[in-house]
Amino acid sequence: MAFTTEALVGRPPDGVALVGPSFPLWNRGDEVAARPQPADRPVIYASFGSQIYFWPEIFEKLLTAGLALNARMVFSMGDLANDPRWSARADVYRYAPQLELLRRASIFVTHGGANSVMEGIAAGVAMLISPMCNDQFHQAYFIDKAGIGCIENLIAAPVERIVERFRFLLNDDTVRSSMQAVSKSYQVDGARCAAQLIIDLPTGVPAGVPARVPIRVPRRFRNRARKQAEPQ
Repeated sequence: MAFTTEALVGRPPDGVALVGPSFPLWNRGDEVAARPQPADRPVIYASFGSQIYFWPEIFEKLLTAGLALNARMVFSMGDLANDPRWSARADVYRYAPQLELLRRASIFVTHGGANSVMEGIAAGVAMLISPMCNDQFHQAYFIDKAGIGCIENLIAAPVERIVERFRFLLNDDTVRSSMQAVSKSYQVDGARCAAQLIIDLPTGVPAGVPARVPIRVPRRFRNRARKQAEPQ
């Protein structure tokens, strides 16, 4: 099973079920209230997760690029948020209420972690993705291929390049329409679909799974499950 949809990654190989995104059913308990954001300026939200957030040089470039476009910059930056040089020019959080901020954002700058990508797509926000490790490069590949964002090495990119990327994501109609299509496919409960598929696996009949989720259980798995379920 994969927690994504065909709209993002294309038709899956035999034996792979695309069940949609998985989100928590309730708040994690460590969120803070989002501060008001301007209605007359684009909001660019940047977060590199809770483990690899310490990139002051990247945040500085993002801030300079965003201010050049009169954008409101919002950063989730861990301990860096304690430095007053950021709070004087941007809206900074040590740990941000990401889901709420994404609903207001025009661009999401991310490292491409699986949860962040699922949340960004579900919110319908164009992404500037700078993968750094692990599966983040896979997320970046599919985002670029689907036309819902751009890949950029923010460590190496000059400010002028980031300004170009921001301007493109803010104004390109193709990115906007592509994101709307992919985001629509992410309005499902992937965790529930995955659980139902596991429950129904012995019979090979995925009852209760929405028809829009392509479930393909190979015959060899169905036969093996039936044999295991037979009384000995």
